[in-house]
Amino acid sequence: MKKIYFLAVLAFLTTTIFGQSLRILDTNNVDVSGTTVTVSGTVLDDSASYHAHIQNVDSQSVQILICKHIIYENGLERDSFCLDGACYSSDTIPSPVNIADSTIDSTFNATIWISDAGVSEIRYTFWDKNNPSDSVFVIVKYDMTAFGHNLRVLDTNNVDVSGTTVTVNGTVSDGMVYYYAHIQNVGSQNIQTLVCKHVIYEDGLSGNTFCFGSSCYSSDTAANPVNVASGTIDSTFDASIWISDAGVSEIRYTFWDKDNPADSAFVIVKYDIAVAISYLEPDGNFISKPYPVPATDFVSFDYNFNTSKELIIYDITGKVILQTILDPKQNQLKIPVKNLNPGIYYYSMMINNNKRVMDKFVVN
Repeated sequence: MKKIYFLAVLAFLTTTIFGQSLRILDTNNVDVSGTTVTVSGTVLDDSASYHAHIQNVDSQSVQILICKHIIYENGLERDSFCLDGACYSSDTIPSPVNIADSTIDSTFNATIWISDAGVSEIRYTFWDKNNPSDSVFVIVKYDMTAFGHNLRVLDTNNVDVSGTTVTVNGTVSDGMVYYYAHIQNVGSQNIQTLVCKHVIYEDGLSGNTFCFGSSCYSSDTAANPVNVASGTIDSTFDASIWISDAGVSEIRYTFWDKDNPADSAFVIVKYDIAVAISYLEPDGNFISKPYPVPATDFVSFDYNFNTSKELIIYDITGKVILQTILDPKQNQLKIPVKNLNPGIYYYSMMINNNKRVMDKFVVN
């Protein structure tokens, strides 16, 4: 009786992991049904893919469906899978794919897009549309590392910030802000190091560059590797952004070994740019400093007032260039400056009829 029970349980487990007809094979046609396979990579890769073959061992064709289930995720931006030439970001496919009897379908692949280092697991299950108990699955563990063996990103105090997000604060009136980092090679061999940038999102930027070694780039990838000697720290990297408006932007900078791309390290820089205040009242009413700096097409003021205010702009000789009203129903004034001569201009505004606010801006 115990033997019969054991055989029944074994048969149940066998049909749970392996259906009557379906098998999942790796790209070498090794059966991986019911197992966990690992796909390794780094954030440098931006994406990672898993490929599998689906085998029908039955004497009848099978109409298969597939679903994915994210067991847990860390560092994923999005994911999708493809089967028979069609790709899906949904959890299931709407139409079955026919696999003829005793054949192998090699069209399945799954892809993740990486936003950060981390480990994620996704289960992909295949089943017969006409017999759902005939199913098979594989769990894919996507292991995305922040850095390889030898490279590290350090701050200017030589604290390791690899794989983290650091914040750079600034104001619109700054015009430009910088981020500085040191690149460390902890290995026993020199490393020809490259760097690339990836703008995760941006708000209020008019441009960005980075410099490494003796070269600066507005492109996404450095053209020339920098030799970082064994056991040393290179301090030539800096990144800069040009500010057009207040906002928050994030850019990832990834460093890697030209001869071993898996040996990489990254840092995400969060540029948090606020509006600089020219005048602030106790009740919260304010007017910002003008931006951008310098102005080329427009100069802008952010403000908040309960009543109308007159803003007067002068040139460097004191000549009035413009008189305009700050409408309390609005919160921004944008003034064209294309027709103004390059140079320094001043503005003034009366507060409560007795206090004059004065500041300046530059037109290129």
